[in-house]
Amino acid sequence: MTGLTPNGSVGPVVLQTLYDVTLVLCCLYAFIAGGRTEKLGSLLTLTASIVSVLIWYRPLEWRAVHWNMFAVDLVTFLLATWLAIRSDRFWPMWFAGFCLVGVMTHLAVAAMPNFASMAYSLSQGFWAYPAMLALVIGTWTHRRGMRGYGLSAS
Repeated sequence: MTGLTPNGSVGPVVLQTLYDVTLVLCCLYAFIAGGRTEKLGSLLTLTASIVSVLIWYRPLEWRAVHWNMFAVDLVTFLLATWLAIRSDRFWPMWFAGFCLVGVMTHLAVAAMPNFASMAYSLSQGFWAYPAMLALVIGTWTHRRGMRGYGLSAS
């Protein structure tokens, strides 16, 4: 089993496994090495991903707006925005911005029902990666900054 579909593309199981591994590694790093903001960001990312899995009921159907997923993405964006406003870090603004793109994708599908289902499905999964990257970079810069002052990174 190669993980590829008959047409040679990567299958959904491979993509889900890649996402799960990336999620766990990013959140674990942020929780262990980050400060309060990074810990909250990792908790938000992990919670949103778990809730998304729990409420998902139509696998591989991207022909209409998934309002339940929209609700998760909207709440995640609002909490990420709150984190950005309350934090003295720069990365949460990027994180919230990436979450906003996910919310806007749902609204684009609502406004344009003929929006290609493949574009909808890919855009939803894609924006989680730069959000996690922002979390990792934020954790790394926080840790580096704390070491520069000779302080603990927690």
